[in-house]
Amino acid sequence: MSAHLFSQILIQHPPPMDFIFLGGKGSRHNTLYLDLQKKKVEQLSHQPFRQLLLAGEVYLGLVSYDDYGLPWEKRSLGVGSKFVRSGSQIIVDGGKLVLKGQASAESKKYFAECQSLVTKRLEACDYHGFTLQDLATKQCYLRKAKAVIRDIHDGRYYQLNLLRRFVIEEIQGYQKFRHSQSLWRSLATLFFHRSDEMSAWVCLEEEMVVSFSPERFVRIPLSTSHDGFFTIETYPIKGTIRRGHNLAEDTRLREQLLASSKDQRELSMIVDLMRHDLSGVSRPNTTAVVDAGSVVAFSSVFHLVALISSQLDSTLTLSQLLSRLLPAGSITGAPKQEVMAAISEYEGMSRGYFMGNLLVMDHRGFDSSVLIRSLSLRGTQYAEYAAGSGIVFDSDPEREYQEIDAKCAMWQ
Repeated sequence: MSAHLFSQILIQHPPPMDFIFLGGKGSRHNTLYLDLQKKKVEQLSHQPFRQLLLAGEVYLGLVSYDDYGLPWEKRSLGVGSKFVRSGSQIIVDGGKLVLKGQASAESKKYFAECQSLVTKRLEACDYHGFTLQDLATKQCYLRKAKAVIRDIHDGRYYQLNLLRRFVIEEIQGYQKFRHSQSLWRSLATLFFHRSDEMSAWVCLEEEMVVSFSPERFVRIPLSTSHDGFFTIETYPIKGTIRRGHNLAEDTRLREQLLASSKDQRELSMIVDLMRHDLSGVSRPNTTAVVDAGSVVAFSSVFHLVALISSQLDSTLTLSQLLSRLLPAGSITGAPKQEVMAAISEYEGMSRGYFMGNLLVMDHRGFDSSVLIRSLSLRGTQYAEYAAGSGIVFDSDPEREYQEIDAKCAMWQ
């Protein structure tokens, strides 16, 4: 119900101001965050992270990969992260829209318009298709993938996540797109059709990120405090296969992914890496692999998803938590420091918000996604999209190319 109501709002009457929407099909969030006030991460780190969580405020972060994944000397050239406080939020409670927090006059007016809108039938709109134009040739990608495999055989690292970047030809310029009703409605329709648990839509300071991500990064629910310590969980994803056209094909493809030794090894490496990273923000001897990998169905693909859990070190600040965990191991590889250097070498451009993170802190605790399968639009530029795959010693470059194609299928 909540995803349906928000689809009506964002398709037919998007907020005229900056906003962040978290949600979609199957999401526990489905919240529209308004009245966004810019903050610096340092402003949120003057007290232990535990106290920040319990303060009752609502904070969100759009975290750039560049702030944590680029070498120090290159970070100033990358895209910077953004942190905001949300003064008001629109949620669905009991099948009705509810406005929470200290809303501005503009937000109250918008909320009243939304209440009127959801009593009407969703207007039919012509779907405007989108075209992904690969920024590099297939031969270029295959050449880089082969070079990565040689690095692995030479012992430089064990796994590297290599991206392909695309331009979306129909979307150019933030303001131009926001004023194009047909393009906006088409993208919003696609978003709600293909959204997953951790999907998000961000419009903030002349920049837009539309994320179809299924991947939860770190979650700290306030309801899981044990002996005064919060549980922290991370959910790395590896292994991908497309969804079937019917139940029988779905079953066959699910079993094929589960039986893939290559994908199991790929996930195992990242589980080991994330277990190490999580232990760096946890109480001693509390980190455990709860689930080494299960097949989970998403809107257009199956993935192998693991779960690692521990008890959070209560003395950490937000800055310390992020610097010890980011970037996510599932979108770098292992060992992390060496593959981050190699990623910068092979991809040849900063990732920006691609493979970054979206964070939210509210009355439920802390939650975050990995910005995989996301669109980024900045200023007057063309919109870009990125997707990648983890390359290991026995990877087939052609199959890695096809795996990324499967992650782009939502645009078709």
